[in-house]
Amino acid sequence: MDSYTKKRIMIVVGIFLAIVVCILVLWVITSTKNRYGEELEISNLSSYTAGNPSNQNNIDAIQRNLLLTVNKNLSKPVKGDSVKDIIVRKRTYVQSFNSQNRVHSVGFIVDIKSLRQSYNVTYQWSDDGSTKYLDEYGTGVTCLAIDKLIYGDFNCVDTQILEKGRQYYNPVEKILPRIVEYKYSIKSYKTILDTDKATLDVEAFVPSWADKAATLDSYSNEIKEWIKSKKLNPDNYYFNYIY
Repeated sequence: MDSYTKKRIMIVVGIFLAIVVCILVLWVITSTKNRYGEELEISNLSSYTAGNPSNQNNIDAIQRNLLLTVNKNLSKPVKGDSVKDIIVRKRTYVQSFNSQNRVHSVGFIVDIKSLRQSYNVTYQWSDDGSTKYLDEYGTGVTCLAIDKLIYGDFNCVDTQILEKGRQYYNPVEKILPRIVEYKYSIKSYKTILDTDKATLDVEAFVPSWADKAATLDSYSNEIKEWIKSKKLNPDNYYFNYIY
């Protein structure tokens, strides 16, 4: 075999190898890219999903949703994968499976120390790809109740809050319902526009033998203490008793 032929073979082999490398690089890039666009990666999520049923489509969707929700709560938006300290809070990861409906459900809290933000994360999928038994709000990134925020209140908004309208939202929503058997039940509220105040609808049980005014007064004191324990201001709430 002369030197010219050897060179031609080497060139062909080189071109072939270059094509193979390009295909491999392209495959790696496309296989790791989020199909929904830029995302914020939850750095330690894989350690929780390891060994459990998982769905990459849901993880892609939730990490894309995380970026969009984080940017709703920042004056200067961040870019995809620019935040590296997003972690699942210890002892919050829960995964379950409904064998009857074939639905997997995952939920946990993420903390972002660099941004001083925390969120509740949930997602669902079914074994057969059906959406029949999925919860309408079973997949999403939502704000936490104030008492669960470890970096303090940041006046959080999420898609659900914005859909409802910020002026119609009150943080008490995140801690309802409140049900105390044989006493009272609080399931709904009405905001007082342009203020931080809201009226709570309290379905109260008042025994026939009890003093109504004194009973409702004791309920009010209990409810105020509960609101205070959740790091909300009890002076911002009025009680509409239904009995």
